[in-house]
Amino acid sequence: MPYKVNVYILGLLEFDREEVVLNREQLRQIDYKIDQIIKNLDGTADSQKAYSPYKVWILPKHRISFNMSNDDPAIDHVRLGYYHHRIILDVSMRITEKSFEDLRAIRDLLHNFFRREIIKSITSFYIDKYGEDSQDCTIKFIYTYPLIVIVEGDGFIASGQDYEDTIFSDATTSFFFKIPESSIIPKNHYVRVSIPCTFLYSSGKPGRGFFWNLINAIYFGGLYEKKKRDREDQNNKNEFDEDILRNLTRLMLEHVAEVQFSVTDMKLSLLAIILAIIAIFITIITIVSK
Repeated sequence: MPYKVNVYILGLLEFDREEVVLNREQLRQIDYKIDQIIKNLDGTADSQKAYSPYKVWILPKHRISFNMSNDDPAIDHVRLGYYHHRIILDVSMRITEKSFEDLRAIRDLLHNFFRREIIKSITSFYIDKYGEDSQDCTIKFIYTYPLIVIVEGDGFIASGQDYEDTIFSDATTSFFFKIPESSIIPKNHYVRVSIPCTFLYSSGKPGRGFFWNLINAIYFGGLYEKKKRDREDQNNKNEFDEDILRNLTRLMLEHVAEVQFSVTDMKLSLLAIILAIIAIFITIITIVSK
């Protein structure tokens, strides 16, 4: 059975000055620039999308070609979204279990495609001043980091634990942990954080709240932290170091997991209130019917 895999390349723009706040007209300048890049790749603006503050484009599948050692992925869609300081490539695909060993090669191919075909053309783009409340600026650099979500990949991890070596296993090669998600049926997702990317082996489809928290944890603990440190060192390099890796892992464990536990507590409290109300009604009905 093929696995559904979503690869997200998360991007963060660095401008030539600090505290850049773009107004609507300046955002349109960047939208137009990206629009020209996408048209050159035979892509179009996404007119069917649900409401989003992001400007979204659809890229043709044939622009990404795989030549893997195992089965090539079957691409469902390739989308690009931009808003203010953030730009994200979203590639949805299906792969066979045999192709799991090619995931890192797939990640690198998509990451390189994003930087070569899109990021390179946006870097050094000049945004003109528009209105008295704005300043002109230039896109100096764009940091990128991949998140790979393997939907229902928790079963793959669980099955591997039955025959894997206890110490020399995939779980000990990097920061590897389990994060609970609060839902009607509780879920436990496996997360592997490394310098090249983060893997999420999800239990079913991740909920929106959980997914948003994970994305923002990567931005806050990884990309924004890298941008801050490079600004202090006056050096732009698109690569996390071990300090950022530890910071990102800590944030995921403390923030994402803590939020999920808080939601669980709230739901349990609400459930207790509902059960208490039901019990009161049953008592009243019993008394009245006597």
